[in-house]
Amino acid sequence: MPGEYISVLRTRVINWYKDNGYPQDAIEMAMGAKSFKIAADLIKTVVIKLMGGSELTTLLKWVECIPAGVLEQHPQISLFAAWAANATGQNHICFDLLSISEKAIGCDVSALLTQPQSLENLLPVNRNQVLEIAAIYIRLFVDNFDFTRVFQLSEQILPYLTRENDRYPYISNPPSA
Repeated sequence: MPGEYISVLRTRVINWYKDNGYPQDAIEMAMGAKSFKIAADLIKTVVIKLMGGSELTTLLKWVECIPAGVLEQHPQISLFAAWAANATGQNHICFDLLSISEKAIGCDVSALLTQPQSLENLLPVNRNQVLEIAAIYIRLFVDNFDFTRVFQLSEQILPYLTRENDRYPYISNPPSA
């Protein structure tokens, strides 16, 4: 009974924080309660603000607490966190997050890019995630001075990065209302 009561109270506190404009406090409370799915859903609502506000370490702290299985259900969070890990020099974490992202979309990006017809068969949102994962890998290869892989991967994704070939420009950059 006391455990159930505490769980109900935590849920109420999380909801109060969320409903009253304190999403980061709601995330902290959800993390403390090990309610990782709730925390991931809340992180999605603030991830752009965190990235733009240079709160990269906050995002990474939260993401490191969330089990990989939950992150696989939120590949956008994994991608933002991968960028944050790279930007803060934590490339080993970045590689781990990219692996989670690849698992979430069900493909090995390097293998997929060698078969362009396979990329065309993906859903637009997954196609864009593949390209973003490839872009992050390129950044990691630059950091490691592996220019052979930089040029190889860059040549593979370049045809997909032109406006003329982007059938779905609104996926990453929704039109303004």
